Amino acid sequence: MSLLSEYSEEDRKFSCSLYPKLHQSPDNVIQNFISHQLQCMSELLATYEHELDVPYGDQSTANDRQQFDVWFPKNGEKFRKIHIFIHGGYWQEGSRKSSASVPPTFLVHGYTVITLGYTLASEIPLEEVVDLVRRGVKDIIHNHPTAEFSISGHSAGGHLAAKVLEVEELRINMNAGLLIAPIFDIRPLVETYIGRGIRLTEETAEKCSVKLKELAKFEGTLAIINAKHDAPGLLEQAAEIHNELLKIGKVDVIKEEFDEDHFSILGVLSNTTSTVSEWVQAFVQS
Repeated sequence: MSLLSEYSEEDRKFSCSLYPKLHQSPDNVIQNFISHQLQCMSELLATYEHELDVPYGDQSTANDRQQFDVWFPKNGEKFRKIHIFIHGGYWQEGSRKSSASVPPTFLVHGYTVITLGYTLASEIPLEEVVDLVRRGVKDIIHNHPTAEFSISGHSAGGHLAAKVLEVEELRINMNAGLLIAPIFDIRPLVETYIGRGIRLTEETAEKCSVKLKELAKFEGTLAIINAKHDAPGLLEQAAEIHNELLKIGKVDVIKEEFDEDHFSILGVLSNTTSTVSEWVQAFVQS
């Protein structure tokens, strides 16, 4: 879907590629993002020690998406500080390989970075995707019980990171949570092309939307960072969720906005001196 006339009003409210910082078509936005991530992956492979395609969870029914990649810092003890990143793609696109711009921001501060993959909701129900991601995080924590943990996710990955933080046995291990251009309430997606792509029902959307009362129990610092140029539905939700979290007592929640779009806010993390990267570095170090 690439022509503006093909989108319904609700589609446009949540279709992030329609709101680029620089004038370009939705298809070009996506292609440029992918090209940049491929370049970042090449640089990561050449620069940092790594362990790729590590399986997790029940492997009897797993595919190659049910794996994670590990990136080791040049300075600092391996696995002493671990940052887990979850990719986006509205649960039906993307992969851990398409988020290669992220690790440098954390690697420069001695973090071991784990980019977590998951089977897409075009293949399994969204409820199972949520459970799978939680299982992946649980396995990582179990294997490194003395590590300091933080977690982040971009777009739908931000939603999945929030769903991880809903679970007490997982969130108690996390010092910080960073939700980058996230979506929280997925009920509006049911009648969109996004929802149809994953056979999203009202029941599933209700069950899988972020539960704020549970998220507010996270005792670490939570940050919601948005791109100024993004889908209106995401921006509206971020403002509303931030306010609601404050109202119900989550005082250590931060909201920040940058002059980027939904895709460039992730891409600029490859430059560790960019405004976004420096803000993130300060956040996770605080």
